[in-house]
Amino acid sequence: MADNVQLKRLPKVIREDNKRRVARMTSWIGFANAAADSHEKFVPYWLAFEAAHARASRFGNAVGGRGEGFLRRIAKHDAKCELPCILREHRTTITRLFGLRYAHPAFWYQNRSKAKSVRGWEREFSANVDSAKAALVAAVSGDVRAVAQTLETLFDILYVVRNQVMHGGSAGGGSRSKSQVDLAVILLSALIPCFRKIVKSHENTDWGRIPFPRVEAGSPPLWLR
Repeated sequence: MADNVQLKRLPKVIREDNKRRVARMTSWIGFANAAADSHEKFVPYWLAFEAAHARASRFGNAVGGRGEGFLRRIAKHDAKCELPCILREHRTTITRLFGLRYAHPAFWYQNRSKAKSVRGWEREFSANVDSAKAALVAAVSGDVRAVAQTLETLFDILYVVRNQVMHGGSAGGGSRSKSQVDLAVILLSALIPCFRKIVKSHENTDWGRIPFPRVEAGSPPLWLR
């Protein structure tokens, strides 16, 4: 019964969740806009992205991941076709980020059991970059699937930057990794407000239960209700 109730969420509950989701995004975007340094901006922009795509489990905790499903849905619900325009405007920045091997997941996370020669890896990396560029070309023309594919590729790379920053894997200030953080902030500053706008304009769309919902003072734990 509980699962059926969860699957058939009331529109009012969905709207309230989305209002809270948008409010959380807005607060973190405000922090990002007020920051001066790229590292200081990156963190709240990423938190705004987490607020957008995080979904709750039965017990209210965040269900993470990289937001792939959310990005596909964002591309689908972009009724005003703003995302292709953003991708077109920042095409050079995106292409530069695609080509940064030190921000590419495969550079750090490749399975050692499938390790190839350096030359073989370089060929595979170049092929992946070419494929991402081809999808970007289709995305800027308005192809929804290509928009989703480009966003997923882009956020796979941004997730590496996120790990470097959030887990102390890079230094602040003028560190060697600052160039990729600079590029990331340029893109996040354009994309995250657009994501917020899309979620806000689809308040009746079920984007998922928000994690850690607001509760009244003195309320019992969710698992006792």
